[in-house]
Amino acid sequence: MSTSINLGIIFTGKEIPALESIPCMGDFSNPLTPKPNPRHVFPAWAGRALPAWWSMPSSLGGGLYICGPSGCGKSSSIREWCARTGTPLYQCTANGRLEFPDLVGHVSLESDGSGGTRTSFVHGPLARAMRDGGVFLLDELDLLDPAVCAGLNGVLDGSGLLIPENGGEFIQPHEMFRFVATGNSKGRGDDSGAYSGVAVQNAALLDRFSCIEASWLPRAAEQVVVGSVPGALQGGDADKLFDFVDSVRAAQARDGAMGIQKPLTTRSLLRFSAFLGAYAKLPPSRLNGMAPAQAAMMDAWAGGLSEGDLVAASELWQKVFGV
Repeated sequence: MSTSINLGIIFTGKEIPALESIPCMGDFSNPLTPKPNPRHVFPAWAGRALPAWWSMPSSLGGGLYICGPSGCGKSSSIREWCARTGTPLYQCTANGRLEFPDLVGHVSLESDGSGGTRTSFVHGPLARAMRDGGVFLLDELDLLDPAVCAGLNGVLDGSGLLIPENGGEFIQPHEMFRFVATGNSKGRGDDSGAYSGVAVQNAALLDRFSCIEASWLPRAAEQVVVGSVPGALQGGDADKLFDFVDSVRAAQARDGAMGIQKPLTTRSLLRFSAFLGAYAKLPPSRLNGMAPAQAAMMDAWAGGLSEGDLVAASELWQKVFGV
């Protein structure tokens, strides 16, 4: 049975309304319930959509599909939601070779204790979430073969799950079962060229999802998150860093596939701050002539750029920092 929890402390700022209470499991001792991250800031889309969708019966709300650029907080916001509400999380990352039985379960051989073997059925993450209650998070849904996704239609409609391989077991969905998926596209393919392998998904599947478009945190909020890492830039230097971030993202949005293709994500900025904290303690001779901030940005993000993109990023960095 679900309980209620006051979630008013989760969301800060007038732009993010929060419901006073929502149904939740409150299963904080479950090892599958994530540990809370005190630095996490919920983006506006989460504050708007999550409480309302969460309060709906799963048969009415269907699945929640969160699409947006890599590293903007799609999966981390769901993990943090589960942590704050005491909800077990069953997370799986999709790929082009993932099949429906990988989600439901498979027959396995195990020891019978007397030197022999016996078969048993091992439930997959989707079946366990449906049976026991919790969030099933399928990351990178748009990488799946559309034929595999067709097997999810009944689950998303609120129907039970029949498992013929386990003697015809039938799982009725738990009242607190929720299905969340993420992707870098809207399920219609990727025109930018930044996310290879993205497939066009079946319209019948997409119709069973509420689609939320995620984006970067507002600059002030992202600056607080990144600035909380020991060794991070502060004050005017932090403002310069986010001037650089804004210029990179603006170039990507303006130029599409012709711009810098590797996104400069919050995840990358957190790595940058961690590197900077370490590099600030090193003598200049260890940094190959670079300033600590330059070396940190190179190793956290820019080192993975193509030659042309690295030149473009270096020019943007020079305009902001003068180096």
